[in-house]
Amino acid sequence: FTEIRRVFASFLIPNGGTVLVNYSYQAGGPTQFTTRNTHWRAQVDLFERLSLYAGVRTTDQDLISGADAGRLQNVRDTLYGASYILGPAKLRAEHEIYDSSLTPYTSDVVSLDVSQPIGRRQRVNASASLRRVEYGDGNRSSYDTLSGTYQVQPTPGASVQATLGFEKFDDRGVSGTYVFGRLEASYRIRATHFSLSCWFQDRDDNQLRVVTNAILFSVKRTF
Repeated sequence: FTEIRRVFASFLIPNGGTVLVNYSYQAGGPTQFTTRNTHWRAQVDLFERLSLYAGVRTTDQDLISGADAGRLQNVRDTLYGASYILGPAKLRAEHEIYDSSLTPYTSDVVSLDVSQPIGRRQRVNASASLRRVEYGDGNRSSYDTLSGTYQVQPTPGASVQATLGFEKFDDRGVSGTYVFGRLEASYRIRATHFSLSCWFQDRDDNQLRVVTNAILFSVKRTF
């Protein structure tokens, strides 16, 4: 399926104007191919605080029959990383080289995660991350994310969790903000589990804005 839509900077096309589109599609029988996957990972832990790790994942696809060979790809995904634990905080840095025949890119991620209990029944989690991506065609993307979660268990059978997050992004020219929140409450009575979830999402970029609100109530019974 193909979707064609007007981009944000297409002011040279007048409203109601005629747009001509040419395309070609090579029809054929079903495509048959083979896939070989390999993966290895090594990690060294030092002083119970510092971890160094690296891994490589490869995917090789060979066409057996069919005309749709353009969808097949060979991938070599290499990851280097390090993490450091200091009290309730964990600092992580990663460098990824995604060498693909279709969509190659490199990315760098720096993140900080904090998990702190408050008393016996409460916990606060916070996370912040910076991600930078450079694609094979020269385009770049950036994602700056901040989120926090509060958890409380007032009784052994009840729990409440609230999450709020914010992201500022620039995905190859499409820039904007993304705000999300979620509230979950659950209660268990013997074999019956009640759950109520409420969440919202607000994505606002330089092309469109999408706001989503939802409420979900579920009842599960174990027999």
